[in-house]
Amino acid sequence: MAWYDERPPGYAVAIRGETVAILRERYRGALVEAGIHSPQAFVAAAGGPSRRYRGRGHPVAVPVPGHPGEHMVLRHYRRGGLVGKLLGDLYLGPRRPLNEIRVAEHCIERGVPTTTPIGAVVRRVLPGFYRCDLMTREVPGALDLAAYLATAPPPGERRRALKSAGAAVRAMHDAGVIHPDLNMKNILILGAGTGATSAVVIDLDRAWTAERVAPPRANANLARLARSAAKNEALGGAAARTSRGDTLCFLRAYHRGSREGIRATARYWEAYGWRLVLHRLFWGAG
Repeated sequence: MAWYDERPPGYAVAIRGETVAILRERYRGALVEAGIHSPQAFVAAAGGPSRRYRGRGHPVAVPVPGHPGEHMVLRHYRRGGLVGKLLGDLYLGPRRPLNEIRVAEHCIERGVPTTTPIGAVVRRVLPGFYRCDLMTREVPGALDLAAYLATAPPPGERRRALKSAGAAVRAMHDAGVIHPDLNMKNILILGAGTGATSAVVIDLDRAWTAERVAPPRANANLARLARSAAKNEALGGAAARTSRGDTLCFLRAYHRGSREGIRATARYWEAYGWRLVLHRLFWGAG
């Protein structure tokens, strides 16, 4: 069985040479005709990006061919850290984007607010090594949580957004999903300025599913998010600050008002504090 035969229901495969496109069936024909097997050429043929987003892989939004009014975000997979300096955008094996699609579909089936995958393109460039791109439906007008809080929204709307973010992360954990890169940029806030805010969790690269996310594992994942908030504040100054009230608002929504749950997370974060000090030293050095 080929690796792409493990795709979720509702996806089709289109192969051209060394390139495999795994595409949601309703988009397959138009995307293949528009040249999605070569993502860079596809973006150029669309007249360039409609929008550019922050993040590794330089995500860009482009119109979805054959579907007026719809846009998709195309993200090139690129490694970070020391491995990234050595391998750049090369991956051993072709499964990385397929795994992300499968986790995203798992989330959608269980009511977790996340972006809808449109497909992936995987190209073999050397024996065993691949370059990959992922396409997801764009969420129009969304701001990542860090950017949203930096706009200094009205207090009531700010609280609603933080509650939505806490509820979204809780839904993800309840669905048995661990997000290894849970940070403020991977939570999008919708409806900024309208008072009717909601949140979605994005970028499920390297996420995995389990039968159950135990509280210690969930608290470790939340600590990853807290570290992101601390880093955002350290690098962004007063405008990027999250208050104790912000944190409590998020945690009340995450724990659905359970004081014991909030205390358990607080105790974990206290134990995690020494590692946060080390991270702050590296941020300062950067």
